[in-house]
Amino acid sequence: MHSVAFHTPIHEELDRIYGIFGRNFFLDSKYDKTFETRALFIAEQDRYVLESMYPILTPRASENEILVATDKAIARYREYCKDWEDRGWRIDVKKMREKYDRIAYAIPSPARCQAKDWVFLATPLLSAQSAGATELKQAG
Repeated sequence: MHSVAFHTPIHEELDRIYGIFGRNFFLDSKYDKTFETRALFIAEQDRYVLESMYPILTPRASENEILVATDKAIARYREYCKDWEDRGWRIDVKKMREKYDRIAYAIPSPARCQAKDWVFLATPLLSAQSAGATELKQAG
């Protein structure tokens, strides 16, 4: 049995989660409702715990966290995020929030380097943290 969750950010404090569940046993459709009910029950248990946690945002650095072996996927994801941030690919949420009701932004992309007639401003990004990141940031 496998389960995969995809998170789509709504804003920095809220995301929408999509779950995909698969199994290679009890494949008859008469078992589908049982597995769906079970998966939703487990997700509801997680939601119940997570909604009462504070602070609600994941810390930017993990020195105040304890990650165990089963957190390997989370730790790896955070390594990816750190790499992206080092390249200058992290959205400057504070800057966006200052003008959220007056400016519509577009996610930066390589196409912005080829065509200069974009109507929407590029989403503001935090400056790159590593020495070689400026070149990558300008390409985006």
